[in-house]
Amino acid sequence: MMEGSNAFDFSFRKKDQVESLAAKVTISAEKVPIDPQLLFQRLLIFANNSDLGVEEVFAYELSSYPTALFDKWGRLREANKPQLGDEIVAVVPKSSLESFEEERTVTHVVDGGSLLQRIPWKKGDTFEDIASMYMKHVSKNFLNPVVVFDGYKSGPTTKDMTHNRRSKGVFGQKVMFTPTMPLRSKKENFLSNSDNKQNFIDLLCETFKANGIDCVNAPADADVMIAKKGIEHARETVVYVIGEDTDLLVLLCHYAERGMNDLYFKSSKEGGKCWHINSVAEALGESICRVLPVVHALCGCDTTSRLYGIGKGAALRKVREDNGFLKCIEAFCCQSGSKNAISSAGEKALVYLYGGKGNDTLDGLRKTKFCNKVAKTSTTVEVHSLPPTTDAAKYHSFRVYCQVQEWMGNCVDPEKWGWCLRKGQLEPKTMDSPVAPDSLLKLVRCQCKGNCDTQRCSCKRNELECSSACGECKGLCQNSNFDASTDDPSEYELLS
Repeated sequence: MMEGSNAFDFSFRKKDQVESLAAKVTISAEKVPIDPQLLFQRLLIFANNSDLGVEEVFAYELSSYPTALFDKWGRLREANKPQLGDEIVAVVPKSSLESFEEERTVTHVVDGGSLLQRIPWKKGDTFEDIASMYMKHVSKNFLNPVVVFDGYKSGPTTKDMTHNRRSKGVFGQKVMFTPTMPLRSKKENFLSNSDNKQNFIDLLCETFKANGIDCVNAPADADVMIAKKGIEHARETVVYVIGEDTDLLVLLCHYAERGMNDLYFKSSKEGGKCWHINSVAEALGESICRVLPVVHALCGCDTTSRLYGIGKGAALRKVREDNGFLKCIEAFCCQSGSKNAISSAGEKALVYLYGGKGNDTLDGLRKTKFCNKVAKTSTTVEVHSLPPTTDAAKYHSFRVYCQVQEWMGNCVDPEKWGWCLRKGQLEPKTMDSPVAPDSLLKLVRCQCKGNCDTQRCSCKRNELECSSACGECKGLCQNSNFDASTDDPSEYELLS
């Protein structure tokens, strides 16, 4: 036990390091650790010496998880959301990025989540003092403000994984505070607990309303409500929506109405962009604005994965230039979309993004891409550089549909669209199919009872070193890089 002892008195061996569950694969009902890239290479070699066709083998991920969609820890690949805004800049007139505020009636719709992060807190200040700072900041900087906050009620959400990533898995303790109680922790620690955050937002709303500031607390994510508030007020007056999130830019363009007053999306940061939404929506066109949330979600947002090697800019250019791609993604806007229709539309859309033709499948494209990369590159082909399989892409498409419908104000059950409930949180489903055909999986590790020094060893026969995935030798044999002179052989019980 380390409790109460000096940490420097302990030494740690490599075998004791934490292993990601994503790095384990099920073989004959047993989970064993194996590196995804090594597994991919082994399976290809075995497939080449089997009766299976290469195209049939590529219908499987050949990895313990879909690496084009998930990182090495089994999490959704983090989205590069600002990338879409950067691409929009290239296609809209320069005047769309200029502010023309004049001395006239203006309404500011403020993203409360962004506002919450803007003002530093000081230990020792009471919570009512902190709330008063926010009230004074809003009164001083915004005309006719409407502040909209996210809701943090208890219960699982599709943003659970994103919240875990941002907090790095650290959550502060719940604090039963009163307005006159002084702050005794760091702001970040206090707000990392969702109950604390919601209770403080409740205090802020009371303070704002008591001082004549319009304030709204959304039941969950506030982006749709912020965008709709902006459009609603733009029917009567000039509006500035204040925030930083690319989601807001996408939703404002999607909901923009012809004939409304000037509507701007402005960063609260000094020197930040100011978008004239009317001009941006006109430059993009009505059909693109309609599917802009699909483009955003398909290439990665807070609840969907970034596609490895596919940028949002490429997707926006594709939707502007290729009518076939546009028609594919329009299916995600349909409220009554069936799973088969969404799965099919999603696969076709990804085929377009990965450079395939209209009649290609993702499974066939994986083989084509692999062969092309092998022929042209001088380095090993990384498994994550290939498109996901049809099976894995299905769940990505479901999550995209779930998010798009939420942005459109429609309620769908996440557990029916690419999510599953585990330990009180929603986690993304990866795939239904096994890693590879069962006949290949059984060859991933040998079952030799000797020293693996003959061709009877399936690893040696295929010119592969044995590893800890092997049934008997555990990589501690003559067909491995194990050095018998080492003081602690257990250190080699990991994959090479």
